[in-house]
Amino acid sequence: MINRINNKTPKTIFFFIVATIVSSYLLFYISYSKDNRYTFGGPKADKGILILDSNILEENPCFFLVEGWEIYRDKLLKPEDFSTNHYIPDEYVFIGQYGGLEGAVDKGNYNANPHGSVTYRINIKLPPSIKNYTLELPEIYSAYKLFLNGDLVAQYGNPDPKDYVPQTKISKISFQASNRLELIFNVSDFDNIYSGMIYPPLFGYTEPVEKMINLSIAIRFLGISLTLTIAIFNLIIYYLTKDNIGFILPLYFSILSIFYIIYISYPIVKTIFNIGMWWYNLKNISFTILFFIIVLIQNKLIRFNNIFSHGIISLSIFTIVFGLTVHLLNHNSYSLMVGYSKLLKIYLWIVSLYLLLTSFYSQIKNIEYYKSMLLAQIVFAVSSLMDRLFPLFQHIYWGTFTEISGFIFIISIGAVVLTEISSQFKLKLLLENKIKNINDVLEIQKVLFPVIIEKEEEIKKINHDLRHHMTIIHQFILDKNYIKLKEYVESLSKTTSIHFQKSFCSNYIIDMILRLYYKLAEDNKITIYINANIPNDLDIDDLDICVIISNILENALEASLKIPIDKRIIQINIKYKMNHLGIFVKNAFDGIPVKNIGIFIPTKSKSNIGLISVNDICKKYNGSLHLSNDNFFFYTEVFLPLNRKDE
Repeated sequence: MINRINNKTPKTIFFFIVATIVSSYLLFYISYSKDNRYTFGGPKADKGILILDSNILEENPCFFLVEGWEIYRDKLLKPEDFSTNHYIPDEYVFIGQYGGLEGAVDKGNYNANPHGSVTYRINIKLPPSIKNYTLELPEIYSAYKLFLNGDLVAQYGNPDPKDYVPQTKISKISFQASNRLELIFNVSDFDNIYSGMIYPPLFGYTEPVEKMINLSIAIRFLGISLTLTIAIFNLIIYYLTKDNIGFILPLYFSILSIFYIIYISYPIVKTIFNIGMWWYNLKNISFTILFFIIVLIQNKLIRFNNIFSHGIISLSIFTIVFGLTVHLLNHNSYSLMVGYSKLLKIYLWIVSLYLLLTSFYSQIKNIEYYKSMLLAQIVFAVSSLMDRLFPLFQHIYWGTFTEISGFIFIISIGAVVLTEISSQFKLKLLLENKIKNINDVLEIQKVLFPVIIEKEEEIKKINHDLRHHMTIIHQFILDKNYIKLKEYVESLSKTTSIHFQKSFCSNYIIDMILRLYYKLAEDNKITIYINANIPNDLDIDDLDICVIISNILENALEASLKIPIDKRIIQINIKYKMNHLGIFVKNAFDGIPVKNIGIFIPTKSKSNIGLISVNDICKKYNGSLHLSNDNFFFYTEVFLPLNRKDE
């Protein structure tokens, strides 16, 4: 879990931060320049009139109606009103200029209440030939009627202040037109912090408009599908591992992905379903919950549990509860909505700062993965800054700055979570293997201990009888009865011989293991050769050398059992020379190796984790593990630089 940082790390981290900031800025600037309704280009209206001819439409088959809109505040004017009266617009605006109905150049009061009614109007001069056109109708807050050349062609909710009913939807309208096109929007809003037309509508020939809309939806569906796949995958991982390793991060990450899906699916939902404003409220709450879960994941990854983490969690819960209160109980209170909006901005900046600082904390504490976390925090911070630098940004395809940074969050944190899962699972397997190795040592001692006791009892009996034998021998010598003496000694040698088990070296632990596997090999009709010359005072932990030799010999034994008896052979050479311990094992196998953990491992499920343990112990002693094979034999070589304990 610890990433050791050398003296070059501060400089490396500095360049990493700078590179991430520059890359993030370029990413968002490209998005602002190339994926923005306001920078898309195309013909522009002037004082409520847009002139289009065939050449202009050929060069710009679809574009956004951004500039030159007439605006009439506090009036809902119908087409007949313009034919009977000469109304002068309050102002010519571009869509999104004020973000609501409150802007007025004569007053300059930008803190005014945005609620009220307004009429937007634009006249478009078209070519004389009849063509098929499509007008995208983005979300307009929060009720409106659309008149096209005097006809009511679309209505969502009721903008009449007396019978006001809010309703928003993303839609489109296709029609045939020539010569002239008049668009009149009657819009009212009395219950939302945004009001009026804040997103420029897309207009042009039907086919290119349809392609642009469908591509935008397809890209968003792709993002949703990918995120949903990640969420399901992590739920499965959590379900499979919760009882074994108790790892909760996959669950956190699944919940994070689900709320991100709710957040980015808003345009899809508003396009497909004709629903009220409650999904907009759900989107805002989901956005807050997103960062609350990110805080939980950050705290879990870097093991941050103190007054600061508790404070940011408390602030997150308060912001979520306050948002729910605003949306559910007092949604018509403009001052409360403004207060919530300001609280949300403050909360996001505080959370962003907290995440950045805790990422730096992880670097100071040498916690692994801090680069991935730091990357995500920097990208989000840059996206928040870009929102301030480029307020006139409305995406076409890829999403808002926050949505893009959120997806990078998902990918970055997802990579960390998956790596953490892998690390935890590997650690669990290694611990299980270590327990197994300890049990193997105990089993070896259990097998050999009765043999040792038996030999000790036999030696005690011989020592007990030796006194009587010596008395008799002494008497034969006194009597000079050498013939009887010879017969007695010969008889004694046959009855008192001790059969000691084969020993291979003077190192007790290694000798125990070699004797055990020698016996197992003989029992399984495996030809085995052992040549060992190891002192008994090597400076290595007994359990470590047991893990190395036991795993290698167990793999060799099991590989031999898979082939015919006449081909089974194991050759073992263990030498200690020039302060190096060398272990060389050659065994016949079925010739099917599998590559894993950066080294070749024979086909065998348990051998993977066993050789991982061997490899880790070799690294612990600055040694090495080498595996190779030909068509018939598998070769295992271990080199360990070891001193003797008295050196």
